[in-house]
Amino acid sequence: MRRYITHTGFFAGLAFLLLAVALFILPNPIAKHNMLGALLDKHEMLRRTDGLAAGSPRIVVIGGSNVAYGLDSKRIQDALHIPVINAGLHASLGMKFYLTDVKPYIREGDIVVVIPEYSQYYTDTFYGNIELVSVLFDVYPDSRKEIDIKQWLHLMRFIPFYAATKLKLSKEPGRIGPVGVYDRKAFNSYGDAYVHWTMPGKKFNPGQKVSEDQQVNPEAIKLLIDFQHFVKGKKATMLLLPPVFQSTSFVNQKPMIDKIYQSIKKNHLPVIAEPERYELPDSLFFDTASHLILPGIERRSDLVIEDLARAIPGGYSKP
Repeated sequence: MRRYITHTGFFAGLAFLLLAVALFILPNPIAKHNMLGALLDKHEMLRRTDGLAAGSPRIVVIGGSNVAYGLDSKRIQDALHIPVINAGLHASLGMKFYLTDVKPYIREGDIVVVIPEYSQYYTDTFYGNIELVSVLFDVYPDSRKEIDIKQWLHLMRFIPFYAATKLKLSKEPGRIGPVGVYDRKAFNSYGDAYVHWTMPGKKFNPGQKVSEDQQVNPEAIKLLIDFQHFVKGKKATMLLLPPVFQSTSFVNQKPMIDKIYQSIKKNHLPVIAEPERYELPDSLFFDTASHLILPGIERRSDLVIEDLARAIPGGYSKP
């Protein structure tokens, strides 16, 4: 029995060591070339202030892939005559991460438009999934210092599997060939994913009904309140918009959406539109209930233009 325990402990320790080596030392040759690698490019967009005087406004849009795969930022910029940066990327990074991640880049005069997916308000996606683990260890390791103990405990369920995938031999992605929809190069100079704009929609399963027992995560609401205070302290403005959502999925999840917006309004968060405004027909979606084809992107972008025109400080005027 003692020998069995000794052998078991030895192999468990060896397995732990291998996973640790994989996690911290072995590279992931794919991570910086898929869409998660675009986080670094978006940091660079946010860092640039070329031609902008101190206090000059920028519109910075933050969220998951409903933002990345659902806006034409140039269209918004041309209409409002304010530079636009699409900082949205992936819902599975979690709202807790992507709001913290953007803080160093917010500057005086910015109009920060936050558009989280509904799942961020009531599921543990708020804390991030395996995609966040990939960012923390292979895309932007400096961001590990922003993760608190509670979030690390949540991410522990993904870390061993992610480390194990790095033990598999894989080649550096080729630089020749068409750019894929979910590649790092699929984003334009405004931060919009654009490769799918010329593609037709695909068949996908809509969002399912949410259990009546599900409640809004108070930590999500507190994060938004704290973020609003942070933005205000930077002499910038935070605005909150509903995410775009496929009509069938919206109907399925309407009771939960109502709970979310009751909580948002109860806490006096600066939401500037009702959820129904961004419920769009199924025919306008690409491959998920949050990704739009080009006609949907144009329609959603026009709605955003109208809402921002009414809400931005001092309004806007055409030159």
